[in-house]
Amino acid sequence: MYGKIILNIVLAIILAIIQIAFISGLPSWFSNLNLILVVLVFILGLTGFRYAWWWSLGLGILLDVYHFLPFGIFLISLSLAILLTNFLLTNFFTNRSLYSFLALTTLAGISYKIILYFLSFTSNFFNISSIFLDINGSVLIDEARCLAVNIAAAFFIYYFLSLISNRLKPVFLLRGKK
Repeated sequence: MYGKIILNIVLAIILAIIQIAFISGLPSWFSNLNLILVVLVFILGLTGFRYAWWWSLGLGILLDVYHFLPFGIFLISLSLAILLTNFLLTNFFTNRSLYSFLALTTLAGISYKIILYFLSFTSNFFNISSIFLDINGSVLIDEARCLAVNIAAAFFIYYFLSLISNRLKPVFLLRGKK
């Protein structure tokens, strides 16, 4: 049991290091990838809410330690995004198909960004010099790029996992021959 806990901690740290040190330094569109959120959606879909919840807490703390936003913003954003994604997964999506994972990745990405922007805006509410809300076309295009890159990453991760595992293959009922 302790071995699994240590392995999960090490894997979460490696994922955070890859996101912070490697992906953020990639050129152009590839730097928009939020691998942490995409991996959390797959963890949620494959292992369940409790496991994804612990991963979101650990990764949120690691991101909070690194970034300059007030402590807890990434923790709350990731946790609420996973909570909302779990709600959608249990109530609206019934299978583990490619379309379900793409929709969950899209909804998780949108909810994560909305929560992150809302919390960072409200944390700076009393600092008048830093209050600005500049939503223009370039910001929306950048967020659309981020969403497109996350969806593409979810697409490739889904097909990679379907090659090595049978958990993602949809099961169809076949009629028996009479």
